[in-house]
Amino acid sequence: MDYFPRRYPIFAGNLTIPPLDGPIFVDRYLEQDSTLGYAILFFEVSGLLTCALDLFVTVWFRHLTVVRSQIISFSCLIIFGAALGFSSSFFEIGVPSLSSCLGGMWFYSLSFTIISVSISVKNTKLGLIFNAKTKL
Repeated sequence: MDYFPRRYPIFAGNLTIPPLDGPIFVDRYLEQDSTLGYAILFFEVSGLLTCALDLFVTVWFRHLTVVRSQIISFSCLIIFGAALGFSSSFFEIGVPSLSSCLGGMWFYSLSFTIISVSISVKNTKLGLIFNAKTKL
């Protein structure tokens, strides 16, 4: 390694002063008692209740032809993924921390993965069923 005298590192804005260390977060993501906080909580809870109602209808009426044609196991996976997606927004309320940021991202990415894979497999299975029929 060579030593270069009078050479200083250049930071953002062509400054030689390093940025201050410290947290990059604001005090809170979102106040729970604000109007936006109430709106997000309302939509989260209503989405979770809709998922619960959908799961109840899917399980309770599974003997009906209409529900059986939806492929119950994939429908339950989609409902579970949607519930994870709704619950990922709970991490945005309150004091931010590393665990709340990571928890929200993990819940959201897991819900997206579950929903997209189950819809793709469901569509592939239905395509194989309808393309396998013989024409007379």
